[in-house]
Amino acid sequence: MAKIVQNDIPLRTMVGSDDVGEWPHGHHPPTPSGRRDNRKRQDCIIQEGLRQNGIIHVLNCVGFICPEYIKSDLEYKTLWLQDSPSEDITSILHDVFDYFEDVREQRGKVLVHCCQGVSRSTSLVIAYLMWREGQSFDDAFQYVKAARGIANPNMGFACQLLQCQKRVHAIPLSPSSVLRMYRMAPHSSYDALHSIPKMLNDPSFALDSRGTFLIHVPSAIYIWISRRCEPIMERDAKGAAFQVVRYEKAQGPIITVEEGEEPSDLWDVFSNLPPSVGKSSHSLEIESAKNIVPSERKVDSYNVDFELFCKAITGGVVPPFSSSGPEQETHLPARESNWSGLRRKFISDSVKGFVSTPKVSMCSRVESIQIHY
Repeated sequence: MAKIVQNDIPLRTMVGSDDVGEWPHGHHPPTPSGRRDNRKRQDCIIQEGLRQNGIIHVLNCVGFICPEYIKSDLEYKTLWLQDSPSEDITSILHDVFDYFEDVREQRGKVLVHCCQGVSRSTSLVIAYLMWREGQSFDDAFQYVKAARGIANPNMGFACQLLQCQKRVHAIPLSPSSVLRMYRMAPHSSYDALHSIPKMLNDPSFALDSRGTFLIHVPSAIYIWISRRCEPIMERDAKGAAFQVVRYEKAQGPIITVEEGEEPSDLWDVFSNLPPSVGKSSHSLEIESAKNIVPSERKVDSYNVDFELFCKAITGGVVPPFSSSGPEQETHLPARESNWSGLRRKFISDSVKGFVSTPKVSMCSRVESIQIHY
């Protein structure tokens, strides 16, 4: 039985009084060697606290704030989440579930942390319990709050989890459901190689010749691959499609479609969408989309994401604060997100067996830990 251990590791820091020209308690400003010694002591205390709790896996929700402490002894997965109601957390849930499930299969524990252990980390644990245990948002929230009294997802996160209850409860689309469409895009500018499926509110005219899209209908999942799509993004899209099968029990086959070779039934899917304006105008939009020359589809609102992605695959990525030790400060640029490897691990012949097998309740234990120094 896996244990999901959720809390922040409080980092106690002394605030320098640069404004008044003095340091607290009469101390002199730390020297570089002093900072290194203090960092080593802090790392040792953190390491011992995690060891006592049997933790070697960490999900860091705030990569732009917290380094990957003690990277040599811990297995990290890092996200770059803002504690903002507008932050999209639903797009990364399947990756988070992959990580938790991977650790669960090893009978391990995960430390899930953000800055205060209030909103970001607790939201992800709540989402996992909703999926794994089939709990409602309210029940999962109360379960986590019993372990972590200050747990309080921000209003945006709470609304997202409430809205995606059917998805995390793996309720299949009904035959009358409209399609769900996602575009593969960077999770964050800090990790542009971590491509995630972002849901599109208006899929009728959203294809772009630079990327890859998932089109989920009741009978199938289409992976639309553009002429100019990079192999890394195509691979991530296929992994994301299998995640929909794994975590949402999607029905029907996964069908790969290349730009310019779309079957007529794919365009029929778009034709059956509810028109945002008049029916005739909607039909004209679909007909126009069909007739665009391959490689020339472009949605300007995607430009920033594609620029980030292209720069990343060209030059690689070295995220800020990737480690805490000076001996590890030089890194070769990453050419692939470590989340991609985790997705591929679950793409195997066993996926079909997993989907056809009823989910057995294996109650995950949620604990709150404190490591002081």
